[in-house]
Amino acid sequence: MSKLLLDANVSPALAEALRWRGHDAVHVNDVGLRHAPDPVIFNTARATRRAVITQDNDFLRLLAHDPGGAAVIHLSQRELQHNPVVGRLAQAMRLGEVLHELGDRLGPGLRVKVSSTTLRVDRAHPAVVRAHERGMARERGRDR
Repeated sequence: MSKLLLDANVSPALAEALRWRGHDAVHVNDVGLRHAPDPVIFNTARATRRAVITQDNDFLRLLAHDPGGAAVIHLSQRELQHNPVVGRLAQAMRLGEVLHELGDRLGPGLRVKVSSTTLRVDRAHPAVVRAHERGMARERGRDR
């Protein structure tokens, strides 16, 4: 199942619901990142091979600048506007469907935008992701 890191703007109860469905899901509260800036959360997700689940567009921008970075699953906030309780339940159900559909394709560089009625999935060009990963490997080699 998927390895996931849920941002502070997503309910910790969603992490629990995802764990109940078999996913390896942690909330930023669980790993001491509650007040961490987005780049730190993004880099932690990459280092731990987790996808970030968020309602924050900033993670989409981070991924655009770092196409080999952690996958980002962006949840629409539209469902929460009318009835937050029902909206959270709808998000959890929809996210479960999306994660099942994505399966093993959820990896570095993947951008997923989820709403109650739409799903958009795209990825940085594979050559860009590979070049970025080679650059990161070279940097790790220099740090040793």
